Amino acid sequence: MTVPVQVGVDLPFVELVTLAGTLVLVLIVLAAGAFAYRAYTGTLTWPTDTPEDPEELQRGTDEDDWKYY
Repeated sequence: MTVPVQVGVDLPFVELVTLAGTLVLVLIVLAAGAFAYRAYTGTLTWPTDTPEDPEELQRGTDEDDWKYY
């Protein structure tokens, strides 16, 4: 005698959730790889980075209209 087992979730829904989870995982891996590549090649700059050439950016005095120029 066999008893049918019902999970209560349709198979297409499970496949859709699995596919969406796989897609999200692939996008996370691609984003991490792109971030690592940009950080390694030096094209990623942080706001706290200072310019290499001291003549490139100068702080103005209190009497100037501009803070930097």
